[in-house]
Amino acid sequence: LPPPDPPPWVETRFPIGGTVLRAACATDVVPLAYVELLTMAGLRLNAVRTDSTGRFIFADVPTGNYQMRARLTLLPPPAMPPPPTSISPLNPITVPSPAGRYDIHF
Repeated sequence: LPPPDPPPWVETRFPIGGTVLRAACATDVVPLAYVELLTMAGLRLNAVRTDSTGRFIFADVPTGNYQMRARLTLLPPPAMPPPPTSISPLNPITVPSPAGRYDIHF
């Protein structure tokens, strides 16, 4: 027999990850960028840094709809907004993703 479904009050969580890339080039990775996980309203839930190969992972994300973006710096000084090219476009995502990848392109 298959295992029973979890009770409805149990929240399912997933590790999600991907690679930060420049433009549409699949080989031009962005090491040491910050990746932000945001609510659909734009509230930051978490931020992680990419490794030397541009890879990132969020270890414990509940099922749902979110946005992600990458930054070359985490929080610029309020008086000095970052140049537009230092922040990727917002990327809407659904957790879990059928493809299992959450790559971000600058």
